[in-house]
Amino acid sequence: MIIFLLVGCSDINYKIDIKKGEMIRESLVSIPTEMEKVNLTENINFYNAQDDSPVQFKIKEIGKENLKVFATYENIQDFKESLFATSFFEVVEVNKDIDNITVIEATKYKNDILNCNNNYNDVCYDIDEIKITVVSEYKVLETNADIEDFTANTFEWILNKETINKNIYIKFSDDLRYDIIIKNIFLENKEILIAVSAALLLVAFLGLYFYILHRKVNEI
Repeated sequence: MIIFLLVGCSDINYKIDIKKGEMIRESLVSIPTEMEKVNLTENINFYNAQDDSPVQFKIKEIGKENLKVFATYENIQDFKESLFATSFFEVVEVNKDIDNITVIEATKYKNDILNCNNNYNDVCYDIDEIKITVVSEYKVLETNADIEDFTANTFEWILNKETINKNIYIKFSDDLRYDIIIKNIFLENKEILIAVSAALLLVAFLGLYFYILHRKVNEI
């Protein structure tokens, strides 16, 4: 079923959010055709129905063209079974030592699946680039990312047809980045926060209006 996940897209954005409590949320955004949307929905539903599925995938349309597939892993160890990560890499490992230092490492990048000129390849994705973004709520100690932003705790890797022997490596401690946690809470609840803020502003405006009106009446 994985053949239907990425076919027909010019590029793929794959994001991994490492959350407090060692929970992982992953999401993949692509621009599929209508036929591929149907295939993707059918195959995701089939995958979710399997007894050994570590997570349940959900599909959401973003705008008119983008399609987002996402899942949450309550146990960080289950991420080794990630449908997307294992389609890009042959080996995905999650290891923690006695000092609670965690390492996520993906090795043996399957760059041949992007090479559509290979006549012997059964599975081929018509895409130009895969961008992998990792955002962590834990303090990151070390990565081999192409783009590193330790201030925002955001790290990016670029995969393409020419990439050879590309690995993903990120090492983090159990120290939380509360600035990132607060930022994520705002982003995840911004619609509610905006609505509450608007309601409070409206109440404040009405209160000020009636206060001014009351003073004018008293002056008369």
